[in-house]
Amino acid sequence: MPQVSVIMPTYNRAWIIKRAIDSILAQSCKDWELIVIDDGSEDNTAHIVASYSDARIHYLKLDQNAGAGAARNRGLSQARGDIIAYLDSDNVWHPNYLEVMLSELTDEYLMAYSGQNLLLVGGTRDQPKILGRKTRTPAYNPDRLLYGNFIDINIAVHRASVIKEIGGFDESLKSLGDWDLFVRISVKHPFKIKYVDQVLGDYYFYLKAVSETITGAAGSEERTIEGFRRSASTPATAAVLKNIERYRREATA
Repeated sequence: MPQVSVIMPTYNRAWIIKRAIDSILAQSCKDWELIVIDDGSEDNTAHIVASYSDARIHYLKLDQNAGAGAARNRGLSQARGDIIAYLDSDNVWHPNYLEVMLSELTDEYLMAYSGQNLLLVGGTRDQPKILGRKTRTPAYNPDRLLYGNFIDINIAVHRASVIKEIGGFDESLKSLGDWDLFVRISVKHPFKIKYVDQVLGDYYFYLKAVSETITGAAGSEERTIEGFRRSASTPATAAVLKNIERYRREATA
């Protein structure tokens, strides 16, 4: 059985998914399985994934596009590892990501997350251009998490057992499902989440001329650019905040 199950939802990302998969293959920690959940892609994603002969890579295609939450939940249902990690098909990990995160996720913690580079990308798919760079290194604060998300799912790992306790992703949320999940963990176990003060991954904000990222889908391109400059809310925030009020009431009932 693998120690880590990596869940990768993807939708029409044949043009970029190889980079993400290669960053997993390059990990110094080799005890993993990768579960690629193709969320109804209409491109040649299946062909790209099939080009890998590594038995640790598993591919499952959904009949229709159901959204990131549903795809991740399907991945969770297939996962065999004691630790769950996530990597979207347009982002990458640094080679020591899993090694560091597993060493930091000691017995007293249920979840850990690290810092990451943020890259704003314009141009075209054939000739991408980095328009901006910054680093996100947010220390953990359970109270702050109730008002805005500062943990990216691409650099977060958690024990598989916590999903049995709190449930998986809320499939009704079109975006920010990771925030919703992290809040549920934090409300029940506020001191069992650990921040690892290292930059261990790269997150790419693509402008719509290049790709429709989840971030871009949550609002206008201007909002995406503004959100890269500073923390900016989106209309999707209200849905998660409504859930958070319910989680807090349930926790104190």
